[in-house]
Amino acid sequence: MVPELSIIIVNYNTEKLLMSCLNSIYKNVSDLVFEIIVIDNNSNDSSAEMVKNDFPQIHLIESRKNLGFVKANNLGAQKARGKYILLLNSDTEVTEEGFSAIVNFMNSSPDAAIVGGKIFLTNNAIQDSCRRFPTLISEFFNQTTCLIKYFNPFAYKLNMLNFDHNEIIKVDWVTGAYMFIRKSIIDDIGLFDPAIFMYFEDTDFCFRAKKAGYNVYFVPFGKIYHYHGGSSKKVLAKTVVYCFLSSIVFFKKRYSPAHTRIYKFSVIFTWRLLKHLLNLIGFIYKNNNLDKKLLLFNDIFRELNLLPETFEDY
Repeated sequence: MVPELSIIIVNYNTEKLLMSCLNSIYKNVSDLVFEIIVIDNNSNDSSAEMVKNDFPQIHLIESRKNLGFVKANNLGAQKARGKYILLLNSDTEVTEEGFSAIVNFMNSSPDAAIVGGKIFLTNNAIQDSCRRFPTLISEFFNQTTCLIKYFNPFAYKLNMLNFDHNEIIKVDWVTGAYMFIRKSIIDDIGLFDPAIFMYFEDTDFCFRAKKAGYNVYFVPFGKIYHYHGGSSKKVLAKTVVYCFLSSIVFFKKRYSPAHTRIYKFSVIFTWRLLKHLLNLIGFIYKNNNLDKKLLLFNDIFRELNLLPETFEDY
């Protein structure tokens, strides 16, 4: 039987979280014909073996290298047979609400090309899962000052902090951690840009979809829990650098090459300035939190130095 929904899960060293995620799907999604495709990004834990042994019905794709979130999802989408595709993080758990309400909404709303559902963090706070597109200035603050102390004067508007999460609303983009996509849209514009390794792939995809005339919705259905950063939080500096590189790819499509180069230079220059400032303060005032921040910037520049020469092409 052809599934109505194809659930794509990318995994990298999150065996226990992945097991909980899969168990929650089979426990709470019983009213839809669905398939699950798991792409394992060359994990060094026992994730792949766990899927083979405990969930033999799942289509498991084992990559011999870490493809990144983007290429792995693209690979899964190529194998998907469903009318709708759900991109779901491995560090999530599905609740008793399941997915049927969102699928029904998409069935009755042919203009809904991409849909995000309601996400809760483990402390029962709502995750800001739908946002407006970032600008060069807003993302500059996000990439720099937020590494020291969260400060972004554009955050309230960008993160839609005044939005009632009990409403159905058209939005700019929804998070790829929990994103429903009409398969025909992927057939038209493709899925994620392979130039992006991870982060900003969802923003970029929704931007291209809206540019092509499709609509993106947030709906207050299908509640899930998100443990947030199951694998990425272990390598913070690498996460920062990947996010920065991906933002450059995105801005190249929205702004002129000159404006994008200024953004790139400004972020790196400010990182260096903040690093020197932390060094200076460290001579005067000893503080463990300060030391951690300085270590982060040292790690960021170490990651930047490891980038190939093609970084200059970003």
